[in-house]
This record gives sequence, C-alpha cells and structure tokens, in this order.
Amino acid sequence: MKEPNPDRPVCLVIDDLSVLLSLGVGVREVGGFVHYCREMLCSPGGLCEGEGYLVAKVFSTSDCEGEELLRTHLLHHAHLSLRVEGLRTGYSKDVHGELTAEWRCPEQDSVEHSRTTAKHTQFKVSDRTVQLFAKGTSKAVL
Repeated sequence: MKEPNPDRPVCLVIDDLSVLLSLGVGVREVGGFVHYCREMLCSPGGLCEGEGYLVAKVFSTSDCEGEELLRTHLLHHAHLSLRVEGLRTGYSKDVHGELTAEWRCPEQDSVEHSRTTAKHTQFKVSDRTVQLFAKGTSKAVL
C-alpha cells in the first residue's frame, strides 16, 4: 500500500458488506469493522487527517434481518445514501429503475435531529452509460 498523499484525500470502497453477513460474520462485528475503517480514514490524526472517504455497498432484502440492521447502522453514519430499486410497476424498456439520493447535514450527530434532503430520479442503463431523468420525463411517458 502506498503512503497517502497529504494533498489528496483517500477513498476506500467496500464493494459488498452483505457478503460478510452471508459468511457468518455478525452485524455487530461488521459494524465494528466499518467504524474502524471510518476512524482510520476520516478522523483527525488518522491516515488522511480527516480528509478520507468511505464508500460501502450493502445489498438489502426485506427477508434478511441482518442486512436490514446493517443498512440501518450505515445510514445512521452516512452523509450520503444512494438507494437503487427496480420499478414497482414492473419491467419497462425505457426506464430500468429508481434512484434515491439522500443527503444528511454533516454538522448533526443524530439522525433524528439532522436535516435530510432527498432527490428522486429514474434511470436507464445503456451499454456504457446510465441516463438519469426526473420521474415522468422518460420517452415512454412523453
């Protein structure tokens, strides 16, 4: 591993934390691992002197309590949350799903007291691109 450049922040990407749950690691231990990574990157005196970013993906299904607990734990600490879902109405050739981005004001320590801004869009995946558009503005609707 290279030494971090103090002029550039470090971004640690964890592709799928849900895999740890499926391997038998408990939600508490996965949460501790995420907390350690976050402290290592983002805290003053850490690896990046407070200028690091942690990006983690969790696959969550409604029938797995562990995945839902982990997702809730991550949302509690996140400044930005992206939720990708298929269309509730089923398949469409012009719209593949919905993307919801929620920003939480980083000055607030508590999710209950923080101000959240959400943006809802729809998307279509092509060969090498993803097209984003506001709900109701796809070619299928117009």
